[in-house]
Amino acid sequence: MFSQQLIDDPLPMWRRYARDYHHTICDYDFGARGHPNVLTEGEAWRSRIIGSRLTRSECDQVVQRALCSPWGSVPADADLVDADPAEPDGLFVDAVQLYWSFTSPQRIRGVAVAKIHKILHPKRPDLYPILDLRVKRLYRPGAAAWIVRMSHLGEVTLADSPPYWAAFRDDLVRNHEALRAYQRQMAEDSDERVRMMANLTCLRLQDVIAWMIAVSTLRPAIALSGESRCHAEKAIVPWRPNEQHGLRTMIRRLPTLHRQL
Repeated sequence: MFSQQLIDDPLPMWRRYARDYHHTICDYDFGARGHPNVLTEGEAWRSRIIGSRLTRSECDQVVQRALCSPWGSVPADADLVDADPAEPDGLFVDAVQLYWSFTSPQRIRGVAVAKIHKILHPKRPDLYPILDLRVKRLYRPGAAAWIVRMSHLGEVTLADSPPYWAAFRDDLVRNHEALRAYQRQMAEDSDERVRMMANLTCLRLQDVIAWMIAVSTLRPAIALSGESRCHAEKAIVPWRPNEQHGLRTMIRRLPTLHRQL
């Protein structure tokens, strides 16, 4: 069950993602994470692989902001399943404070919700979903139901991300055992790319399905059974400090949808 939508067999969806976005999995999901409490320029820039369109200026500002972020309060292996949104003092609140360090007291110009999540996810891959506009739309009803239970966070609205994490977590808790079983099944697949998918976190596996469902709502004639679909996450060459890539070079000609706000 994903945001009240029943998927009988998600394996064809994961297999297709593994085949079409092998580069994303290799370079975004399994790229070097470095120190868990330090965000480097290269790590922030890696978000472009998944369509963040982060600019050089934005990258510099995010890395600078990260120097004062409370990384130490959120363990590197923190799991959203263990983060109860209803607890007034716990892992969920700590995750919120780390996230908010990138959005307040003033948001970085040009760096909206999707970019921050695409940067944070590889640093805490079991904790932060890749929350973009389409996934937010998918989980909006569940997020609305959580608003009244988050008074301990202050005045939280649907413009904030934590309610969407809570709704996403509801599915993650419900699906957790099934996701583990699918991981074991994919680990024995004949396709090496699918076997690599088995090493993704349960959160990321659910994120892939949630995003594909969200995208499919824009293309109602295409079924979720694994038929051909054009996705947004397109491989790009990561920027390196000693290379002079212009922004036009970095942005590939993508087929319609981008995973961004």
